[in-house]
Amino acid sequence: MAFSQDLLNRLTIALAEPAAANELDEAVSTANASIAQTITNGVTTSAPSQDAVFDALALKLTASQAANVVALAGTLTGSVTGTMVDVAADACAGGATPAASDVDTCVASLAVEVNLQLKELQTKVNEEIAALKTALIQASA
Repeated sequence: MAFSQDLLNRLTIALAEPAAANELDEAVSTANASIAQTITNGVTTSAPSQDAVFDALALKLTASQAANVVALAGTLTGSVTGTMVDVAADACAGGATPAASDVDTCVASLAVEVNLQLKELQTKVNEEIAALKTALIQASA
């Protein structure tokens, strides 16, 4: 409010006295310098431009989008190692004609491997969702 009043006072003086036009130019330059093209948390000495505000809001998810992006629930067994493996490379014992017990063992092994891969993905997705919420890019609700 005080800044706007100061600018109005300088404009009034500049209109009344052409010599005061330089003072008005300085006031306008000061006003322009206090408009930022970025939005930074904790900065209180400048205001963001409309363009910066629009761009920042465009990155936010809508409430309905945020409701669709929630942490993945459920409990998967195994340890998270941060790597993915190719479960297709696993082969069943017994060659071209495996015994039923070999097939059962192979299927069980593949189920464990797939479960581990799902746990890796679940863990990473949940970390990313938490990071988006911390960065205030995604709504917490």
